[in-house]
Amino acid sequence: MSITEKSMQDKKRAEERILRFSFVGSLLFTITEVIMAAVLHSYTVLMDGVFDVADLILLGPFLVLIPLLYKPVTEKHPYGFAQVESVFLIIKYGVLLVVICLMIYENVRVILQGGHTVDVSGVAVYEMIIGFLCLAAWLILRRLSKKYTTPTIQSEVFLWKQDVVNSMGISVAFFAQSALKDTSLSSLAPYMDSVFAIVMAVFLLREPVASLISGFRKLWCCLPRTRRPCR
Repeated sequence: MSITEKSMQDKKRAEERILRFSFVGSLLFTITEVIMAAVLHSYTVLMDGVFDVADLILLGPFLVLIPLLYKPVTEKHPYGFAQVESVFLIIKYGVLLVVICLMIYENVRVILQGGHTVDVSGVAVYEMIIGFLCLAAWLILRRLSKKYTTPTIQSEVFLWKQDVVNSMGISVAFFAQSALKDTSLSSLAPYMDSVFAIVMAVFLLREPVASLISGFRKLWCCLPRTRRPCR
């Protein structure tokens, strides 16, 4: 085996290991988020859980597709299998974009119907715990991906970093809301959970949109008779 082939095999094994770790971590967090969303009756927690479910469903099949990314260019496949990753990312972020838009719609509907109440302290404490656990997972993934990185790995590392920011932000927001419980602003309480969910959803829109644009550009560059440079 040549040095190049050995390097490619090491890179493939590293990518499989990183994505497998991310998959298992996402699975555990998703299960707890769905359960706690039901227990706490929180759309904010549900928004986080649904987002992770969509990512989890799409991450699993990609573990099977990884070997295709490392197949060499041949006469039958003159452009290799690099476009497989672009197609997968387009599907992944397309689904996430639809999910986010549906969650925004659902929370707007809840607000227009008068909102709903949640266990503010419970959500705040839960999100803080999740935030610290996500931070640990993000640090591990960042360390594992230092030597080998791909667009897919970068997207997973980014999603874990995003989970840290989201969970900590939600925790601070709900702790702040609990401080308003006995003030003149307490009448806003039924709306705050959906408002936080919408704000989080809007914040999450940027990454899917940017990744879809990048994915379509890379896919266009892989098409036959295309001479445009990939950027």
